[in-house]
Amino acid sequence: MLNNLLIFDNKMKFAKYILGIMVIAIAILFLINSSNAQSNPSLFVIIQKSENCIVCNGNSERWSKDIIPHYSNGEVLFLYNDLTDENTRVMSKTQLDSYGLYDAISIKLIPGRVHVIDARTKSVITEFGIDESTENVLKTLNGSPNLFPDSR
Repeated sequence: MLNNLLIFDNKMKFAKYILGIMVIAIAILFLINSSNAQSNPSLFVIIQKSENCIVCNGNSERWSKDIIPHYSNGEVLFLYNDLTDENTRVMSKTQLDSYGLYDAISIKLIPGRVHVIDARTKSVITEFGIDESTENVLKTLNGSPNLFPDSR
């Protein structure tokens, strides 16, 4: 009888252990799905920069203050391709590769260029200089059919 109770007790401990692992696994899957839902943009905007680029440095604050905040809803994801040196190039390439975007811009690695990329097809929709006026940048991004897929 005592032996049966010990076996039952061990089975209950094992069942609780398995249940705990399942709860943790479900929580992790939920968190992963939540973060993926928030990072499903319609457009990627890749800003190519370099510490040595006077035009880039002269426009970075304007972009941070006047352009990027307009798209905080997640429809547009802004990424930087830092071309300053080999280390920053490798780090930027790794990040862009994680989104499948590097190949789309790899032939035009020029500081001060901005690439607008369709998130679905991973193809360049348009590109322009980082010194383009705020008004024109906003018109360009707002005019993209990929920003508002329900209105097509």
